[in-house]
Amino acid sequence: NLCPKNIIFIEPRFFSLYGTLDYENSLINYLIRNMLKNERLLLTECTQKWNYLNVRDAVRALVMLQNTKNGGVYNIASNDTRLLKEFVMEIYTITKSKSELHFSMPYPIEGKINIERLISKLVNETGWEPKITFRQGIEEIIKITDGIIILKNLFHATAQALENCANPNVRKSKTPTSSPLFNFIKVTKKPNEIGTEMIKVTIEKAICNEAFFTNPCEINCNTVI
Repeated sequence: NLCPKNIIFIEPRFFSLYGTLDYENSLINYLIRNMLKNERLLLTECTQKWNYLNVRDAVRALVMLQNTKNGGVYNIASNDTRLLKEFVMEIYTITKSKSELHFSMPYPIEGKINIERLISKLVNETGWEPKITFRQGIEEIIKITDGIIILKNLFHATAQALENCANPNVRKSKTPTSSPLFNFIKVTKKPNEIGTEMIKVTIEKAICNEAFFTNPCEINCNTVI
């Protein structure tokens, strides 16, 4: 009796979601990372039917499901089902990669799994439909990935510059060891531990100004971040 009698039970079923800042070893991130480096890729035949949905479209579906007067199971997937190999080749085209692709690896012991889901119930009851094409989603991931790489390189360079300031043989002025960025890097020591809040920092704030790298010891870096 703790729940109202008119409660509606909704079970959303997701299949293959992807998007920015996803698990780094997902197939899509694995492909993008290695294709951008033109590295050799070992894959299965990729002949199973697959369906990718951008996570932002999935979130929109959840929000719209709140207004449904019915209940039950709702498949949440895109309307783009095709052979997995076609998705792989689209990423290959987008990245303009020169990687060697070898579709020769055996499938796992459970065999080949196909994803082909009907979403008519979700569409008919909510009017939802995916807005982000697979190409748009991949291009967005590449842009974010490039930005993160730039920032990580920037943090490395900043840390080195500040280390040089702390070196008595190099130091020309007060060591900016009170910089939050300096303290952060000194603590973590690992670029992979840079959190999402740090990634949001703009390059302009991170380097104080254009003079930072030419003469870092002369810059007041208390304003960093």
